[in-house]
Amino acid sequence: MAGTVQSTLTPEAIVDTAERLIIDADANAADWSLRSLSRALGCAPGALYRHFPGGVEEIFHQVRLRESARLQAWVVEAEENPDAPGFANLEPYSNAARLIRRSCAYLDFAEAHPAVYRHLFVQAPGAPTDPYEAVVGAMIEYPATLIQAAARACELDRPMVGRTESMRLAHLIWVQLHGFADLRMSGVAEGRVHEPEVWLLISLLSLAGFAVAATPVGLEAAARAAAAEATPNPSLEPTDMRVAGAPGA
Repeated sequence: MAGTVQSTLTPEAIVDTAERLIIDADANAADWSLRSLSRALGCAPGALYRHFPGGVEEIFHQVRLRESARLQAWVVEAEENPDAPGFANLEPYSNAARLIRRSCAYLDFAEAHPAVYRHLFVQAPGAPTDPYEAVVGAMIEYPATLIQAAARACELDRPMVGRTESMRLAHLIWVQLHGFADLRMSGVAEGRVHEPEVWLLISLLSLAGFAVAATPVGLEAAARAAAAEATPNPSLEPTDMRVAGAPGA
């Protein structure tokens, strides 16, 4: 038995099991330890140190890196797919459309993987990284680059945006998305967040300075029209006012 355990005890198996325990504990880092992890793996606690000398903090860090990469892949795939949820009346490859698709994907990731999403923001004692680092690349640094690209492409209501200003705007956008994701996951506004979500997305475009947001009524009207087409009887079923695809899709 011992020989079998040692032969299957790999770094990947350890991180897989740790992630499962964390998700089962609903992101409460206090509910798992090297002892509970070793029990789940069928090995002695000391065996884990052969792969992770830093112990629980190092394993926790590896789980977070994996989850951060998952979030990054999720939002990148959505941003690059013109048929992903967004505003259909935006030019599909414009920076505005890319930012909206990335923002929608962020909210959808939180809803689809709530325990993983919450764990991204858990502060583990002794962990080598801050939870904030989990979203810096996906939701701050790259969106800041999009905003700067939008300025160069004359999509903004200003001719130039410096890196410091674009990072500040991206921070503010992420804070609003994160707050909305928490609200949606809390269940407090269950069934009543679809329309406010459209308002939020329009306000993000306005915050960044996209010229298209100067007439938000058009964006909202297009979202309402698409929702009406997608839902035969809106009086009986909740509608998602976000829409997917290129104009005319």
